[in-house]
Amino acid sequence: MLGAILGDIIGSPYEFSRNNIKTTEFPLFCSASRCTDDTVMTLAVAEGLMNCGSDEAAVKEELVAAMQKYGKMYPRVGYGLKFSLWLGSRNPKPYGSYGNGSAMRVSSVAWLYDDPETVERFAQYSAEVTHNHPEGIKGAQATAAAIFMARTGESHEAIKRSIEKRYGYDLSRTPDMIRPYYDHVESCQETVPEAIIAFLHSSGFEDAIRIAVSLGGDSDTVAAITGSIAEGAYGVPEDLKQEALSRLDAPLLVIYRRFAEKVLGRNDCLSSAPSRDGPSMEDMSPDASCPMPFDCLETELSTAEEATSDASLFDEDFELPALLSKAVDEVKVSEFIWKDKEGFPYRVRIEAPYCILEPITEPNAKHGKKPCKILKFSPRKAPD
Repeated sequence: MLGAILGDIIGSPYEFSRNNIKTTEFPLFCSASRCTDDTVMTLAVAEGLMNCGSDEAAVKEELVAAMQKYGKMYPRVGYGLKFSLWLGSRNPKPYGSYGNGSAMRVSSVAWLYDDPETVERFAQYSAEVTHNHPEGIKGAQATAAAIFMARTGESHEAIKRSIEKRYGYDLSRTPDMIRPYYDHVESCQETVPEAIIAFLHSSGFEDAIRIAVSLGGDSDTVAAITGSIAEGAYGVPEDLKQEALSRLDAPLLVIYRRFAEKVLGRNDCLSSAPSRDGPSMEDMSPDASCPMPFDCLETELSTAEEATSDASLFDEDFELPALLSKAVDEVKVSEFIWKDKEGFPYRVRIEAPYCILEPITEPNAKHGKKPCKILKFSPRKAPD
């Protein structure tokens, strides 16, 4: 799992189109490097799988329990709106997503099971609790399959042929072909192939991560997927391993130690990694990483539709910026900064059919308390 965690950390400063860096020459770590939802959910899935047997219902029950547990423990690491609602639900149901979240969190599956059929089956289970769209399932299965093949010694070419044949992804492109046009997208079908291609054109672990980040797009998730495959093929250099572990706090380190002991048969995973004390992970939650604060949700909400009746969450009279009068793409995520009449800045994130307006800075006495606003509208139509 360290490959996914490192990809997440290294790619995090370059997420979103405005931050994309189209070169392999960049510092691996900087002040903006952080763990995001990719890391938290990767570890949560690992715990859920280690707590269960083979029965599908029991597996999914443990996965949901672990994902909700750590989602609530680490609420401000960049979850999407629908996933945040799922995390807070008392009766969580899959919501038809084909987002790349199913692929970025699946890496432990390829290490916990020892044959390709079982890996594919448990990858499906791990996706279906939220991402039950066929593309969401396929993205998780293809990622897990590539990791499994890499860790069992298959060549780059064999991995390429197998993934293309079984999952239908086009892996014929090169990183140089992808970079000029690749923008921020969050679907499996526009993330997983690019991440696998980054691995296929790499010569080592760090090289794979650098290529993945250089593509652009949803950089932390692309790099997390690439890194998870690269770990299977190349291993993780010791210095990078310790860097990753030093950025996890105690609850997350416990999951990794248990995983390492179970899968890798060793007890040295915390040998020189400093341990953090609590679950706050303040350096995991900078302002830019949280499109919708989890604490503005009511925990009993099970679906976005139920939330629409809550006046504290949805304010239909809230003044919308002029940019929202444009047609909204149903798939792509748009994000920009806007100021209200008082001059207070909001980060506006459009995740159809919702618009999230998140206060950027701590409000001062003049402005008073500024809540996070969530508005619902019809995709590809101007909001009312």
